[in-house]
Amino acid sequence: MKRLAFSLPALVLLFLFLSACPASAYSGYPLGGVWEYSGTVTVTIDGKQAVLRDSGRITIDSGYSYDWWSDDFDEKIRTFGAKGTFSLSLSPEIREDYNHFRQVYQWYNFRSFEISVDDALYFMEVTGRTRADLKITRTIGGRRVSAVFSAVRIRWDEDWDDDYGDGLFFGVGGGCSTGTRLSVFFLLPLLFLSRKK
Repeated sequence: MKRLAFSLPALVLLFLFLSACPASAYSGYPLGGVWEYSGTVTVTIDGKQAVLRDSGRITIDSGYSYDWWSDDFDEKIRTFGAKGTFSLSLSPEIREDYNHFRQVYQWYNFRSFEISVDDALYFMEVTGRTRADLKITRTIGGRRVSAVFSAVRIRWDEDWDDDYGDGLFFGVGGGCSTGTRLSVFFLLPLLFLSRKK
């Protein structure tokens, strides 16, 4: 009876192929562009509840390059800006306008992005083509306050062509696909390294 057996090099290549596929798929959508958010949340300060209102706009400028090794596109965030107004229903009420800006030059992992600007921490997680969860943590009246808002993309990045509905580079970082050139690169040698017994 004949059976198919793989040599050690073939098993190593198979391991490399499986390693190339991330356990959890990326969001597949870029972060660059303009996002708007607005919301009201209840927070607890010194054991008492207060209402936090926040509305603003985040502008992220990115650059994109094609990655031949992984057969997709990489996104490098250049600048981050957040402009808006928040209020906290303390006594007296605290109301403040903010205009945060920072040069970044950081690669985006197509999952989440975190940045600290002027004592405020922004954490974004893209959940859809035009949606993201936005957590903002800032110091208000000497107290550290965190709140999560829903952000909506109102404009794609200038370097990201979305004229066809899904962007010129649709599918960037969209996880592992056996149809990519990288997959073929790993799978073809198995045909030559396998042998029959």
